[in-house]
Amino acid sequence: MKKRPVWERIIKIVGIVCWLVIMSEIAFHAIIGGSATLGYIDNGRYFVRNHGTITEVSETLWTISYVWEIVVTAMFALIFGGVIVGTVVAAISSGIKSKQRTNAYESKRCDLHVHSNRSDGTLTPTALAAAAKEAGLSAIALTDHNTVAGLPEFIKACEKLYIEAAPGVEISTEYEGVELHILGLYIPENAFAEVENYVAQYNIRKEKSNRALVGRLREAGYLIDYDEIVASTPDGHINRAHIAKALLDKGYVDSVKSAFSTLLGEGKGFYIPPERTSALDAVTFIKSVGAVPVWAHPFLQMDEDGARKFLAEAVPLGLVGMETRYSLYDAETEAAADRLIKEFNILPSGGSDFHGEVKPDIKLGIGKGNLHIPLTFARDLRRLAKDTKERNS
Repeated sequence: MKKRPVWERIIKIVGIVCWLVIMSEIAFHAIIGGSATLGYIDNGRYFVRNHGTITEVSETLWTISYVWEIVVTAMFALIFGGVIVGTVVAAISSGIKSKQRTNAYESKRCDLHVHSNRSDGTLTPTALAAAAKEAGLSAIALTDHNTVAGLPEFIKACEKLYIEAAPGVEISTEYEGVELHILGLYIPENAFAEVENYVAQYNIRKEKSNRALVGRLREAGYLIDYDEIVASTPDGHINRAHIAKALLDKGYVDSVKSAFSTLLGEGKGFYIPPERTSALDAVTFIKSVGAVPVWAHPFLQMDEDGARKFLAEAVPLGLVGMETRYSLYDAETEAAADRLIKEFNILPSGGSDFHGEVKPDIKLGIGKGNLHIPLTFARDLRRLAKDTKERNS
């Protein structure tokens, strides 16, 4: 059995003593008659006052009354003193417990940006949950690109392993010609279909873009087959990471990263991006379904001034968080991100952007080894999602 805190035991003891003293006081006055109190001595005779009436009593009874009144006064002083001390101790203990809870959250870790094979990762949603458990994470967000298809499986797997699941999505968007990724975290289950419908048109445009990309590569002598790529990833949405893997398997590049830097990046002559959703529209949509809009890895696309300009427009529309911890951030970038969330009064978030074998140098929960995302990030975003749900209900 769990031992009670000291302050709880003190208050319990004080309460018992108080009850005993009151009961004894009642019994004593019943014996000597009504509410008799200490009187006086006159010429060797002993008197007590009783409802304004002076009554002569024996020396023994008077002595008992005298001693008892002193004891009762002292006991009540101790009781009230104990109550005061107990209250102070309880307040201090509560503060200590609150700090301990905060410290516990700070020491525990989460990862609020990961991908499964339902988009461009290599692990199934179930395997992701198991990997999160093995990595010692207390919470994990599945944020596949432009799909929530893996979320039902992911939630069930996390429940079995007693890991907090943050159902999410990463939407590819655009702001003033720059590609930005907006996360929707803690998506309500009854909104999954609505989110999937929202990204459906973009996924159709992306499919056309992917086929055109492979066609241009083939014309340049890179003999990869789009249908083979689709057949190798039956559970996922095809994107450039899958095409990079095909180039790697054929020996045209020595890594997925080099595929992007030499062939698949914008401006390299092969890739023409599909028309993307407006970033501001995505923020508004995510908020409308009761999820939490968070800006993913902002400093991969913008500098601090550019980020500030976007935040000035996005925060009034409902953007509530931004990744301040990310696998590719250094200390200077984290400091810049911390400044911005403070300036715009939004919440911090963080994620490894884990993809599995596609990005082998990025590990779940720790990125390149120096990433620490405290569980407080997940706790605060979850609370905000809960508040939003309650307001909308």
